[in-house]
Amino acid sequence: MTPLPARRVVYNVLRRVAELPRSAPNYRRLQAISSDEKTYGLRPSASHRFGILVHFVTAGAELDELRDAGFGDVEIYADLDGHRVEATDDTSRFVWLYYVARAAAGD
Repeated sequence: MTPLPARRVVYNVLRRVAELPRSAPNYRRLQAISSDEKTYGLRPSASHRFGILVHFVTAGAELDELRDAGFGDVEIYADLDGHRVEATDDTSRFVWLYYVARAAAGD
């Protein structure tokens, strides 16, 4: 990751300050339903002025959720370079993981 130019940092700070009247109520509303569980968490995301709740989950727990929902042949890919990741790998350095799965026959 490369550092942002100073003017971009200033722009981002000013934009966040200008969005505060709309962001703060969104954050408070979603923070009230946030949770931290053993294998997953629900947290407001700065995206969309804190207007969305993001489901953070460990790779292993996500595999379990997908399998429980009837998906199979699940593959996991890294966010930046797209290389294949195993559920047992240390995924802490990734911001996002992408899951590709096959629906069960007949679905």
